[in-house]
Amino acid sequence: MSLGLVFLDNDLKQMFLTLALQCDSVICCRVSPKQKALVTELVRHDGHKICLAIGDGANDVGMIQKANIGVGISGVEGQQASMAADFSIAQFRFLEQLLLVHGGWCYNRISFMVKYFFYKNFVFGFSIFFCNALTMFSGQSAFQDWFLSLYNVLFTALPVGVVAVLDQDVKSINRLRFPALYMQGQRNQCFTAWKVTLWLVNGIIQALLCVSVVFLGYSKYTDRENGQMVDIYTVGTTMFTSIVLIVNLQMAITIQYWTWIHHVAIWGECFIWFMFLLLSGELPHGKMIELHKLFISVLAPTCSFYIIVIMGTVIALLPSFAAMSVFRNFFPEDYQIIQEIERNDQRHVSACTKKTSSELGLELTQPGINGSAASLGFKYAHSSGIFDSRHAIESEVESSREFDSKELIDARQLYGSYKSGSMPIENIQIRHGIFDSRHAIESEVESSREFDSKDLTDTRQLYGSHKSRSTPIENIHRRHDDSLSIASFRMIKTRSSSLCRRIFFSR
Repeated sequence: MSLGLVFLDNDLKQMFLTLALQCDSVICCRVSPKQKALVTELVRHDGHKICLAIGDGANDVGMIQKANIGVGISGVEGQQASMAADFSIAQFRFLEQLLLVHGGWCYNRISFMVKYFFYKNFVFGFSIFFCNALTMFSGQSAFQDWFLSLYNVLFTALPVGVVAVLDQDVKSINRLRFPALYMQGQRNQCFTAWKVTLWLVNGIIQALLCVSVVFLGYSKYTDRENGQMVDIYTVGTTMFTSIVLIVNLQMAITIQYWTWIHHVAIWGECFIWFMFLLLSGELPHGKMIELHKLFISVLAPTCSFYIIVIMGTVIALLPSFAAMSVFRNFFPEDYQIIQEIERNDQRHVSACTKKTSSELGLELTQPGINGSAASLGFKYAHSSGIFDSRHAIESEVESSREFDSKELIDARQLYGSYKSGSMPIENIQIRHGIFDSRHAIESEVESSREFDSKDLTDTRQLYGSHKSRSTPIENIHRRHDDSLSIASFRMIKTRSSSLCRRIFFSR
């Protein structure tokens, strides 16, 4: 009744909207389906907010349709909400993955795709403009008509399509670990006027540099046998070759996520262009007047073609590469910091694996030992004396789910002896051979998910000291007298309720 009266008066409606926008959460109890839709419409239009509505029944259809994005939950109340929604999920908990992971990815993909479309057409369009300016605006195009028609359709279309579908700025697990990355979309940080302008200016600069290198290169000398200077279509074909390489390599130096599909798309477009030159030159003279035998007879035999193309591509990409390096190193964005963390994690895992095998003298084919990186890391943790931390053991447990009942009994006895202090860790290692069977530890970890709060407190203090740079990693030592290795520190896991989080850091 109260909500119905609010929507009858415009002043009350605006007061309600102002109050609601100042709250973190607003709960509307016992409202009708129409009132749900009215509240959503009010926040969306008068509040100028992007709204997501989620529901599981027919009474939520109106609300779902009024929102910018509708999510339906298919369940016991029918499929009406799912059929009216933009997205359908099976359970409410899947909303986290939908928003933080796929929502963030899609926002970055679409933003990059739009900016790249403008960029690559600016490179192509302004190259024609600068070329006409150098020819006194005669109106003669340096590009053959097929180049104009196939530039966006065949020579530059595949990479941007692949990136728009498959690109990932950071891994899904890190998007869940760092939910603040989702605020990029809420603040529209990837599609600001400043970033769009940078891409357009980059396209203009690359077009100017490409045209300048080609004209200067061909105006100084010729290496044709008859001494004749090159014609306009030779210059245009050389320039177009540089443009195709520039826009595709710009994509290659910009993206961070690579699969075999990305390689096929980017390098395949360059290959398609050269195949087009080769095949079009073999067509009858009446079909391809300007391109007939142009590549085989004029361009391919001369070294100036390859020198100018390589120089034009490198010089045009150099300003963009330098600017990206400066921004990434001195003014990094949140997702770029996470990308560096991911790279350092991979490097440290590889380094720890090599260090473990060299220090312990272990062979991957040693009998009774699983030859995996996790096994070597587990034995390194034993040799470093961090067996008392159960968090380091859990990573080993995840790699294998089989165990022998007899080994399990022996392991429980040894583990209990160590925890009670009746037997030191060195005797356990000697007696049981550094625990050949990691299955023994699995049951112990699964039987109790409790951890020592003192260990966790010390770990957090050490981690905080390292992140604040007040204590270098080399000077961090364990509570015991042994030095703490980076490999062991990286494997410590803390558990809060049912959520397991890993603490990673790098130098």
